[in-house]
Amino acid sequence: MVSVNSQALKIAGVTRDTPDPAGGVIVRDASGEPTGVLLEAAAQLVRAHLPAPPAIAEQRRLLLAQMAAHNALGITSVTEPGISPANYELYASLRQQLTVRAHLLLRVTSLADVETMVEAFPGKSGDDMLSLDGFKSYADGGVEGGYLYQPYQVIPGEQTNPGYRGTLRLPAGGEDELARMYVTAARHKFQFQTHVVGDAAFDIVVSALRKANDEIRLAPYRFALMHLFLPSHAGMKTMKRMGILATVQDHPVLLGDNMVKWWGRERAGRGIPVRDLIDAGLVVAGGTDAPVVPPSPLWSLGWMTTRKTLQDEILGAGQAITPAEALHLYTAGSAYTQFAEHSVGTLTPGKRADLVVLDGNPLTCRRDEIRDIKVQETMVDGRTVYSL
Repeated sequence: MVSVNSQALKIAGVTRDTPDPAGGVIVRDASGEPTGVLLEAAAQLVRAHLPAPPAIAEQRRLLLAQMAAHNALGITSVTEPGISPANYELYASLRQQLTVRAHLLLRVTSLADVETMVEAFPGKSGDDMLSLDGFKSYADGGVEGGYLYQPYQVIPGEQTNPGYRGTLRLPAGGEDELARMYVTAARHKFQFQTHVVGDAAFDIVVSALRKANDEIRLAPYRFALMHLFLPSHAGMKTMKRMGILATVQDHPVLLGDNMVKWWGRERAGRGIPVRDLIDAGLVVAGGTDAPVVPPSPLWSLGWMTTRKTLQDEILGAGQAITPAEALHLYTAGSAYTQFAEHSVGTLTPGKRADLVVLDGNPLTCRRDEIRDIKVQETMVDGRTVYSL
């Protein structure tokens, strides 16, 4: 979701006569004029006119600077979901300078993309510092564009269509093509992670996974669904049976207000049901969705255990988990999704010395104090990469 001014709309050529692009919405006022709010794929209409990226040398500097900023937050590993081949080359050129372990997923939107990528990147590559072994795709939008069974709430100036149910972002061939993407990835031993937010999108994706799993067993390749705002209990059971993983983030910390406004309080309270996902027996990984929300692990751990937004509103108290469970998700759970459980994720003899020193104990302090814990030192592979 982006908001732009009238000059940006003029530069992009967006007028009252511009049709909504597939998978996107141009929000319009009562007279039909664009308001400047663009949802999902419609944002690309103005993004296409942004200045070019900086030179490669500057991109390298910025990537290392961002890693240093992550180290200061206690981050030792990331999953980078949805990069381009050029992004991979950028990471690879800095292999000896990385201070954050990076598990990279190539962004794909069609079966043709997957076929091109498995030819260009045959098999898994990399090591426990930098690996490229998976794909990422979108099934729908985010909080303002997740594909729902029941319509969104009408919000004057933001969401004016009483029949709006979000945006579905499947490939042109729909569910069947998505299933073929999954099969092709698995046959080449690649992981596949799929962004899914809405309940209707979730059921479509689970159906596509089931079709693929009937052809080739997916469990060995650790396919995962990302975000999982509104999964059904039946769908979670199917995920468990097929060995599909779940990754959850802390979007409601900043976006909880929008969830209530756009979805209504009942659906917002069900958003990202971490308790249900764990109880369903799924392997669950914890994280953030930076830069959509800030990258602080402590913020995410605090939200998982309290369900509090930054406005101190609790959404879905029954879905809170214990601090010990949250730490497990954020360490061992995430390491498993990265095929790295044998080298990181727990403090075990023989594993890499990826360590974080905190000024408080998240297992014993009050849950609403977890997000305020400060990082004093961060080590990656036994080397200090941040200290106060």
